[in-house]
Amino acid sequence: MTNREPSVSQYKSKSGLKRIFSALFNSLNGLRTAWRLEHAFRHELGVAIPGIIVALLLPVTLLERVALIAVLVLMLITELVNSAIEAVVIGFPSTTTNSPKTPRIWAVPPSCWRWYWRC
Repeated sequence: MTNREPSVSQYKSKSGLKRIFSALFNSLNGLRTAWRLEHAFRHELGVAIPGIIVALLLPVTLLERVALIAVLVLMLITELVNSAIEAVVIGFPSTTTNSPKTPRIWAVPPSCWRWYWRC
């Protein structure tokens, strides 16, 4: 048996704490970008922050408090995922329209919608 060293991917540039801090800064940069570019995210954050404060001040059990806050955080996560999907859809050029902002499903004739949604 030979004593082999584990192979390290050439694509990994950081390890340990550097990797954790890099991920933290990338996440904060994404939140900053969402705040700057996504109008709906700003609206939902404007609802979530007071909602979390109210949830912390309400005389409810710990489980109810956690549930109230979890719903508000889930709302923000859902908006971020939705924004990511929109960015992917808008990022690809549509094949049937000239507008790059038109998602492909809107460019399909309504008869195809009925078949797709089984209406």
